[in-house]
Amino acid sequence: LEDALFDQEQVNMVAARFVPPENPSQVLEFLNRFQTENPLYNFSFFVVPEGLVYYSDLESEKTAAYRPLPEWIHHRILAGMLRQGNVPSGVQHLNQSDPDHPVQVTYFTIESVDGALLGSAGFIWDLEALASDQEFLQSTLTQKLQDEKNLFRGEFFGSPVNLAILNQNQEAIFSSTEEPPTKFITTIPLDRVLPFYSIGVQLEDDRFESWVNTVVVASSSMIALMFLVIVLALAFSLRYVLREIELAELKSTFVSNVSHELKTPLALIRLFSETLELGRAGSPEKEKEFLSVINKESERLTHLINNVLDVGRIEQGRKTYELAPTQLPELLQETLDAYAFSLKKQGFSVESKIESDMPEVMADREALTQAFINLIENAIKYSNERKSLRVTLQRKNDHAVIAVSDAGIGIPPGDRDRIFDKFYRVERGLVHNVKGSGLGLSLVKHIVDGHGGSIEVESQLHQGSTFSISLPLKSSSSTSPV
Repeated sequence: LEDALFDQEQVNMVAARFVPPENPSQVLEFLNRFQTENPLYNFSFFVVPEGLVYYSDLESEKTAAYRPLPEWIHHRILAGMLRQGNVPSGVQHLNQSDPDHPVQVTYFTIESVDGALLGSAGFIWDLEALASDQEFLQSTLTQKLQDEKNLFRGEFFGSPVNLAILNQNQEAIFSSTEEPPTKFITTIPLDRVLPFYSIGVQLEDDRFESWVNTVVVASSSMIALMFLVIVLALAFSLRYVLREIELAELKSTFVSNVSHELKTPLALIRLFSETLELGRAGSPEKEKEFLSVINKESERLTHLINNVLDVGRIEQGRKTYELAPTQLPELLQETLDAYAFSLKKQGFSVESKIESDMPEVMADREALTQAFINLIENAIKYSNERKSLRVTLQRKNDHAVIAVSDAGIGIPPGDRDRIFDKFYRVERGLVHNVKGSGLGLSLVKHIVDGHGGSIEVESQLHQGSTFSISLPLKSSSSTSPV
């Protein structure tokens, strides 16, 4: 049945490629025509390489659950286009086999007449409509059986096998026998385009059951194996419960840390603003100093609140990135210039080695700036007497590599695999006395992953740490706008 549906899907894809949209004004017409001709699709979409998404505008209540595109789908499609450049791909399938919210997505790339990559067109199946249209399913199966006479024939342990397709109420909507079976030895879910359905298997005689009674049940080794499986299952369950408890403790610590992080700058802002309001600064120089403190603490609050808001968007699946051609040397230098005064005032020596002759990357400028700021703030926070910051940007093959190094307290080996987890903070040694929310590095990793890149850390205790971000360079052949 799935093969029959995907055969029709291939026909739709080929037909769509013959009439691709050549410019943005044609995209909606292309999507609406595609949607009208294929009512079993929830809605159609078109993703351009810069990240913008167009949708078919045939509005209905059924589309509300999936518009805009779920973040995991959007990222997978964009990452695929970044990897392939202007080489069109075949039909791709993405699925989420959640029984409560199943999602089946099909997409394919489209190129212009001159061979330039325009973007990825696709659709989300209307799985609920497909599940309720039993007449369509029965007609599809009937046609499939005419083409493949032996589709439902088979044996198991010498017993003839009867099969039935069951709906979500475990009712047979199609059977290999005139009388649908009522008792099955097993049911197999259809996880792809038919997640609401399953296949029931029945044997026509009791040969298999007799074999079970004489061999499996009587075998002490099999019972021991089953006992071992149960023990392992309990162990994994206990591990899961302990992980949930640990996560709850991390969130509790996070709330406490954020409260402290908010309380300190608010107290300073209130203190200095009241002093200025009462005219007790004493001199213009003091007034300027107090205003500088208020401004610095306000920026600190803004940075913390932005981190918390971004974590909320990530948890809800609403965090998206607007990718555009970006000059990394310019972005890094502007950020370093903005921090130059603060770093100098805190006694940091700053060394930068930024290659200026660097191709562009496809990036969300604001998000990438936030990731760079988080790494700088992390280096400042965990530096002790040796206050040194080194920033480099260099090209390695088809990637740009940003490295931020400090000479601080370092990261214990046992904590390096977890520092990118949400809410996680190292709570030992010198780090224990450093306040923080535990969000900065997890946000950096999410931003880097969303750009199709990777992040690594090298660290030695009491020697310092180096965080390296690798981002794919923009292909010169993917510059054609849509």
